[in-house]
Amino acid sequence: MMRSAARRTPPTTVLKMMTIMADKGRVRRDESARSHLYSAVHPESVVQNSLLKDLMRRAFGGSAVQLVQSAIDGDAASADELDQIAQMIAEAKAQPNEAASDRGTKSRDQRGIGGKLVD
Repeated sequence: MMRSAARRTPPTTVLKMMTIMADKGRVRRDESARSHLYSAVHPESVVQNSLLKDLMRRAFGGSAVQLVQSAIDGDAASADELDQIAQMIAEAKAQPNEAASDRGTKSRDQRGIGGKLVD
């Protein structure tokens, strides 16, 4: 018997996850109304960078090359996306000193989840 891929998550499970995230400081909980409202503590870009760095470290041995190779293998990236990636690489190569010097000078608002530096 096959289960539906679109199963609904019970509200109690969602509430428990949100409570755990609030306790860990990942989200803010506004208790001023009957229904609690949750909002992200960190901007999306900070969370994405933190998750990507963690994935790169854990799954790809810290290698950006292996991560990118995995992302572009097969049908994962369209021709247009590959062109965009090539353009980003060209721009990064044109400014090598900026990228290297910025790594050690990130401001406090660019610190990721758990206070880890995110570049």
